[in-house]
Amino acid sequence: MPEIQGQENFSGLKLPASRYGCAEKFQDKDVIVVGNGLSGVEICADLCRAARRVTHIIRRPAWIIPRYLPNPEGLDKIPLDLLFYRRSDLDAVTPLSAEERNNQRNRWFSTLSKQNNLELEELRIDPNSQDFIPIAISDSYLRLVELGLIKVIRASGIKKFNINSVFLPDGAKIKADAVIFATGYKFELPFLADELKSKLQFSPEDQLQPAILYKETFNRDLPGLYFVGTYKGPFFGTMELQARLVAGLASGRTTINDDSYSQGIKEELAIRNALPRPQFPHADYVKFSDGLAKDAGCFPELSFEDPLRHAIFNGPVIPAHYRVSGTGSEREKAEAIIKEINKVVTTKR
Repeated sequence: MPEIQGQENFSGLKLPASRYGCAEKFQDKDVIVVGNGLSGVEICADLCRAARRVTHIIRRPAWIIPRYLPNPEGLDKIPLDLLFYRRSDLDAVTPLSAEERNNQRNRWFSTLSKQNNLELEELRIDPNSQDFIPIAISDSYLRLVELGLIKVIRASGIKKFNINSVFLPDGAKIKADAVIFATGYKFELPFLADELKSKLQFSPEDQLQPAILYKETFNRDLPGLYFVGTYKGPFFGTMELQARLVAGLASGRTTINDDSYSQGIKEELAIRNALPRPQFPHADYVKFSDGLAKDAGCFPELSFEDPLRHAIFNGPVIPAHYRVSGTGSEREKAEAIIKEINKVVTTKR
């Protein structure tokens, strides 16, 4: 949590989002949530079940997207993961600039989120913006804002505490029994000596890319040390692929050639130095997962005649895709899962 003037005098609760627990701990309390990421939005929505007043302090608005989205192919709504992540999306005929991608993304998200309908300046986003706008996911947050159960305030953060309230940079005073910080985490490696951490170009203050690792998994300067799921925003399927890559490297079954390794490290450094900073280091779940799978020897290489090819390259990307062929494949089980998911996505009501 950030160090803030006067925090030692605050009589209420002050805690990070990781210690939130449940709304009942905040029964009939005035609660402030700082931070507009995934955790901050969901905690605000959950608090409304018990808290007397919920105030949400945000630096800038994010697109608030529901978990289930309209499905153009079949069922009325499907989980957003099944709509967002497809290999066919990687095959754009004309490459787009970062600004064009952001504009396309913002226009699409404006059709999925209803926040501009609220006519609330604190949450309004220009759908034609070419800036990168992060997303948060909640089914109820916007409705609760509309009902007045969540008050949104744009501010850079809390300037100082006193015994039972906080002050914002503009001088505004807000009464508070509890303050929850959903402002990210520092990545620490207390078990490594400083000289070893320096080999990872370790920067604990960098919440986006604290360590430089090939595909967020290893660095040759520290042989035998591997990381799985420690980067910001991992998916379970991606973590499994990292683990499979580690198993291959540790057993000697898998090798990464020098050119690929050097290029991979350059890409991780580019993420650290990117401006503006992305929400996640590897937000392109499909591209990142496929890259790990190719290194681990389990990317689904299929002929044009293979009956699964269309489902894998046009349907939602799921972990079963990486069990179809190559190392650790279980084709029969993977095929059953893929067909079931695609059936759900394309079934008409």
